[in-house]
Amino acid sequence: MASKKNQRPTTLKDVADQCGVSKAAASLALNRSEEDCPLLPATRRKIRAAARRLGYRPNWRAKALADRRTHLIGWMTPRPIPHLGRVYMDLAMALAKQFWQSRYQLTFVTTTEQGATLLDGRMDGCIVTDIVTPALRKALTDANLPTVMINVETDLPYSHILADDRMGGRLATRHLLDLGHRRIVFLQGQDKGEERYNHYSRVQREEGYKEAMRQAGFESQIRVVWEWPARLADEIRSGGEVPTAVVAYSDDEAMRFQRACWERGLVVPRDVSVVGFNNLPYTAHFIPPLTVIDFPAKEMGQAGADLLVRCLQEESVEPQRIVLPETLVVRKSTAAPRS
Repeated sequence: MASKKNQRPTTLKDVADQCGVSKAAASLALNRSEEDCPLLPATRRKIRAAARRLGYRPNWRAKALADRRTHLIGWMTPRPIPHLGRVYMDLAMALAKQFWQSRYQLTFVTTTEQGATLLDGRMDGCIVTDIVTPALRKALTDANLPTVMINVETDLPYSHILADDRMGGRLATRHLLDLGHRRIVFLQGQDKGEERYNHYSRVQREEGYKEAMRQAGFESQIRVVWEWPARLADEIRSGGEVPTAVVAYSDDEAMRFQRACWERGLVVPRDVSVVGFNNLPYTAHFIPPLTVIDFPAKEMGQAGADLLVRCLQEESVEPQRIVLPETLVVRKSTAAPRS
């Protein structure tokens, strides 16, 4: 009996012969998602079951050489490992899942590596989710790879997947206005720098807040705060004509502010109402649970991956601008202002 060591690997033809189908049909069943496969569902299941039973493993190295692709997608990021809060985690999982179904792998590319990696042929395409620096802009232009921008607004000729952050700003502010608040501030946080300030989400969320205040007739009450949340809590504690509600740029800023209020004896929402952005998992368990605008990270990842795969598989795909809606999740950090 031949040893297992000397057995030849199972081939695609073995799988096809086992099922009585052509190699082309076997390839379709193994390489296409259920939605994209033209075979009958029962046939696809039969072929995939046979492949598992026979221990078939695709030779991705040979496939990459044959179609002259690396099957790697670069995620351009300014950090070696992105801060995987709920937003990045959901985005990463959605991207990775969609790419895997199309036989692509997602890899992180840091700022220091971006130019060399894009130009040396290691990547078939790239995803950009952060501010485009002049260096990255040049690298993208020189490499001329299929690219999708997610949560980044640029004038580059690529598809852009965006959240409707302006809508989110309006929803948060209108919720507070409907509760009876008038002195509502927008808390950007303490890190005002030109580059970060110009990020799509920062700009659009603030504009949505301003829009809602103007539409309600309270333009004179518009106020954007660039400072540590603790300072705003100190101001509210001092009394007088102080803000009764806060729309924070992010859940992190909102929770920093809530903690600062707690440390000063202020009670949320009795003394001040708070709304955050992103709907991080722990916001539902904060005390009190935080009212938030939910950010569609998973849907953005799915849409971005689908678009990029289409760019890789088709001759020409026109750049698209897709804007996904945000939703308000009301919890216990908002209430009517004290009379």
